[in-house]
Amino acid sequence: MYVALQGSYAYKRKHGRWNDNAAFPQKFLYINLFYKPGDDDDESGLAYQFSFLTAEEAKAVDDKQFWFLVKTALAWKDQGPVFAEITQAAQKHQEYLQRLQTDCGPLLTTLWQRLCGDDVINYFKITEQELDKVVDIFVRVNSAGVQLSKTDLLFSSIVAHWDEGRSKIEATITTLNAKGDRFSFDNDFVMRSCLALSDLPIRFKVNSFKKENIEAIKTNWPEIKKSLEAMVDLLVEWGFCGDTLPTLNAVIPIAYFIFKGGDVANSKAALQQYLVRALLNKIFASKTDRVLGTIRDHLRTAKVDGQKTTYSLTFPTLKLADVLATKLPDVRTLVVTDADVEELLGEGKGPYTFMVLSLLYPQLKFDQAKFHQDHVHPWSKFKTADLKKLGLDDAKITQWQDDRDRLPNLQLMEGATNQSKNDTPFETWILTLGTAKDHFAKTNYIPDAISLKLSDFETFFAARKDLLRTKLKGVLT
Repeated sequence: MYVALQGSYAYKRKHGRWNDNAAFPQKFLYINLFYKPGDDDDESGLAYQFSFLTAEEAKAVDDKQFWFLVKTALAWKDQGPVFAEITQAAQKHQEYLQRLQTDCGPLLTTLWQRLCGDDVINYFKITEQELDKVVDIFVRVNSAGVQLSKTDLLFSSIVAHWDEGRSKIEATITTLNAKGDRFSFDNDFVMRSCLALSDLPIRFKVNSFKKENIEAIKTNWPEIKKSLEAMVDLLVEWGFCGDTLPTLNAVIPIAYFIFKGGDVANSKAALQQYLVRALLNKIFASKTDRVLGTIRDHLRTAKVDGQKTTYSLTFPTLKLADVLATKLPDVRTLVVTDADVEELLGEGKGPYTFMVLSLLYPQLKFDQAKFHQDHVHPWSKFKTADLKKLGLDDAKITQWQDDRDRLPNLQLMEGATNQSKNDTPFETWILTLGTAKDHFAKTNYIPDAISLKLSDFETFFAARKDLLRTKLKGVLT
């Protein structure tokens, strides 16, 4: 609350560099003076709309938004400045004069009164007997002792109507998480998967787990379990694990496709493309239920035979990109643009670089060996003292140490080989491959006719970046 009312908030933008101040845009808390409850399609039910925005973002004005910096009201000793604020705003936006005078004055007065005038204990009286509201309140106040989440409480609804539900679901979670290099699936994921695969409402509400729905989940459980396990087997085949799967909900459409009898053997490339695009573009970062529902609806109605609904036999990744862009223009898309590719090329070593590399190395058998993200030019060779010996100034040293962990200096390498390579200079190590040197260079996107000496790292980095850019555009755009 102190940050919201007195300070500012900043977080790293997607693919931004940690040493770049511009990657952390400073945001302040604003209130939308033109917001009307019910206008927003997120069904939030909120009476007011607050948002952290940059000063530039807050300048946007139209019929549905006019942003006011909240902490401005804290400086007022009384309600007097409200009129001055409205007058000043009206001078800049004459087209909204009437609305500013009739609607925004009372709202700003209320804002000041709540922040500076009232000295009350806030409470909210529930008059409707709705179990969802009771659950929400319980989750909010249950802050002492062993805390229960809404998922825990909804899980108890399943157990109440399905005696073996807890043991079966927990056993399945254990099985899923033990596959490959370990995952972190949980009750929330399995419960949402049960709703999605059974064509039930996806929203996490008590009504979604009513008796008849739980009966449907119970009936479908053997196939749900089989589909989830097959889906995780695909993740293992593609090299994913708990550390490289930042969003669990992204894999539910894959399980749904399997559950509905999709042709997995001929759709593996499309499924992997979908997953990498969904994770890179973070399409499940918000409005998860709507995104999942839209994808499911398209898979379910992709083909219709008379009155009988049939399901897509091949996974329609590119078509889904169009569907999401059309039906959910306010969420992130599956489309990867040239600008996205440039940001990926600047991404530092982590889950996202692994996803990109997994597409660049389709020949690797991830389910047969463990592959590491290896630095082409060894990480240990970028010590400040060593780079100074190459005649680099401080700015250049900082840039090289930053680029050391970027995608153009990363490759996938089998664990044992990576350990043997260790900190050997790349120009020396590649010669140990003998006649396999050329094949390694080709499959690992090592530029031709480029010096592999560390002293020429900048030239190597730029040349390999060009190679990766061309390949990624061919794969993703």
